[in-house]
Parts: sequence; C-alpha cells; structure tokens
Amino acid sequence: MREKLSVYHNQYIEVTAEFMRIAKTGGKVNILFRNVMHEGGEITNHVWIKMQDVRNSKQINEIKLKKHGIYKIRGKVYTYKKFSKESNKMVYDYCFKSVRIEMGE
Repeated sequence: MREKLSVYHNQYIEVTAEFMRIAKTGGKVNILFRNVMHEGGEITNHVWIKMQDVRNSKQINEIKLKKHGIYKIRGKVYTYKKFSKESNKMVYDYCFKSVRIEMGE
C-alpha cells in the first residue's frame, strides 16, 4: 500500500524514481519504478505505471528507459481498488495517471 501518496490524492506531484523493468500483462504494458522519492524522502518503495497513462509514451519508447536509471515522473495521484493478498479483501491503493517521464538529475 502506498499510504504516503494518499496525501496527494487528485494532485499533480513530481517524484524521482529508479527504472526497473517493463512488463506486459493482459495485453497492457506497465512500467516498474522503485525507490520513489518526493521532496527528499521516500514516498513509496515501488510503483507500477500503465504505459497508456504516460503522455510522452512515444518518446519513452524511442529513448528506451535504462535499467537503474533515475527518472523524473510528473503525474496526478489517483485512487484505485485492488485485491490484497495480505488482507484477503479489496483495498484502496494509489498510483499516477497523466504522467510525463523525463531523465532525472
């Protein structure tokens, strides 16, 4: 769960994160980032971002994200429901939509 993201629900924020991999599930492409940092502190240990939510996805596909590269991610925090294996029920979680990914510092 990404409780620290909940504070920014429906707000646009900028974070930096380390790219890990791209995965295809159910015909959809998802991008995994870890060590997601906001204002000097870790806001979550990882986040999956749907490629369909990346506004500059064409550019991202052209530059080929580099594993362990640090990227700036600007996006709107939103809530969604998912099944939690830990609590064995549906729970709310947080992620990003309307995202732009750029090379980090």
